[in-house]
Amino acid sequence: RAEDKLAAWTPWAHEKYEGAAEATGAAARRFRAFALLLVTSLVMFTLAFTLGLPILVIRPQKFALAFTTGSIFFCMALAVVRGVKPFLRSFLNSKRLPYALAYALNLLLTLWAACIRRSYILTVVFASMQIGGLAWTALMNMPGG
Repeated sequence: RAEDKLAAWTPWAHEKYEGAAEATGAAARRFRAFALLLVTSLVMFTLAFTLGLPILVIRPQKFALAFTTGSIFFCMALAVVRGVKPFLRSFLNSKRLPYALAYALNLLLTLWAACIRRSYILTVVFASMQIGGLAWTALMNMPGG
């Protein structure tokens, strides 16, 4: 039968390629999740800089909330593309642990200052520190970083 001969000839019909289709599907799902999280992160950063930055003097909370949300989505995108366990292993290794903990604490403090304490000065200080922490996180997760 012609279909059986064709099916036997196709690479994906061979036993050694059985897992390749599943791996390709998993990689495609991971890439879609990464792209969605990265786009969401970029939208939040855009909102922070286009809507939050012009009124930073009046309402720093708007900038801080949008920027913090963008930072969280950016870290989630990095975790998805690298794998959660490798990302956490890299993020929390002994050399980077103080910086990682400072960045995570800074995210929480920014949210606390903006949402709970509603302190103008603390929000500006923590949001400023968060920009440096995000730059560090991005650089450390680049290949060779």
